[in-house]
Amino acid sequence: MKSKLWIFFGRCFWRPSSVLAFCLFIVLIMCSSCNDNSAPECADPAANNFNSDAIGFSDCEFEEQIATPELLTFLDIAVEETSGLAILENHLITHNDRGHSNELFVVDPESGLVLNTFEVTGAENEDWEDLAQSDEILFVGDMGNNPGDRENLRIYMVKKSDFDFGHETGEVPTVGLIEFYYPEQEVFEANNNHNWDCEALIYRDGYLYLFMKHRKDPLSNLYRIPAEEGSHTAQLLAYFNAGHRITGGDISADGSQIALVGYNKDDNCVVWLLDDFGDGHPLSGSKRMFTLGSFSALGQMEAIVYKNDSTFYISAEEVDGILPRLYRLELP
Repeated sequence: MKSKLWIFFGRCFWRPSSVLAFCLFIVLIMCSSCNDNSAPECADPAANNFNSDAIGFSDCEFEEQIATPELLTFLDIAVEETSGLAILENHLITHNDRGHSNELFVVDPESGLVLNTFEVTGAENEDWEDLAQSDEILFVGDMGNNPGDRENLRIYMVKKSDFDFGHETGEVPTVGLIEFYYPEQEVFEANNNHNWDCEALIYRDGYLYLFMKHRKDPLSNLYRIPAEEGSHTAQLLAYFNAGHRITGGDISADGSQIALVGYNKDDNCVVWLLDDFGDGHPLSGSKRMFTLGSFSALGQMEAIVYKNDSTFYISAEEVDGILPRLYRLELP
C-alpha cells in the first residue's frame, strides 16, 4: 500500500495546484487503511485485551463481575446529598455537597439517623465531594466542579483528635488548607462537556490522589498532589477506561487496595477494585469492575468506605424523591 501511495503522489506532484490538492485528499483517504486498526487501543497490561503496540487506554476491557449491595437503611434527610464517607473510631461520617452547610455528620448505619453534627470552622462548602484520612488528619475535599469553571479548588485539613463524639454537636477547626489546580486545564467557561470535575479522594504515603469524574469521555484521569498545606500543581499520573463517572473512593487499612464507586444515569452503578500496585501509582496494578445494578434501582451512589477488608458502605444521595440510602457491599 505504501509503495502505491508514493507512485500516486509522485504522479500528482507536477500537476496544477487544484489537481494537487485533490490528490492530497485522495492520499489521506488511502492512508486511513495503511495501518492495521484491528488491534485494540489498550496499553494497559492489566486489561484483558492488552496490546503491547497500543498507546491509548480508551478501548481497555477489564475483568467484570456482578455483586449485589444490601440496602441497610434510608439516611436522615439532614444528609440528603451525602457525598463522602469516612470511618473515625468506628463512627461513620458523611457530609453534603454543593450549596450545603460546612458540617460533618455521624450517622448510625442501622437506623440512618444523625447522631453527631460537627461544624468545620474556617471552611465553607462550595462543593464538598469526598473525605480521606491519614493517621492524624481528615481531609475534606472541596473540589467538586460540575460546571468546570472553578479556579478555587481546595482541601481542608482537620485533626482527627478534635472530634468529640461524646457530644451531639461540636466544632472542629481547620488546621490547614491545600489549594491546587490542573495545569492541563485551559478553559474555565461553565459547560457540561468537560473532564475537570473530581469527586474521589484518596490519601496514600504523603500524597492525595484524585480520580476525575469525566463528562466528556468514559475515562478517568488520576492526579496527585502533596498532602500538605500550600498551593500545589496537580500532577497527571495516568488514566483508565472507567466506563462510568467516578464519584467516590477509599483505600484499605493496609494501603494495598483502592475501591472506587461510580455510575451512569442511563446504565449501571459500579465499583472498581484496584490491586497489586505496590509502590507504583494506583492505576499501575490490576483492575476489576463489579456491576451492582441499574442506576434507576440503586440511585445516585456518591461515596464508598471500607468497613473491613472485604466489606464496604456505599451511600446514595436523594434522587427522584427517594430518600438518601446506605448500602453494605461484600466483595471477594
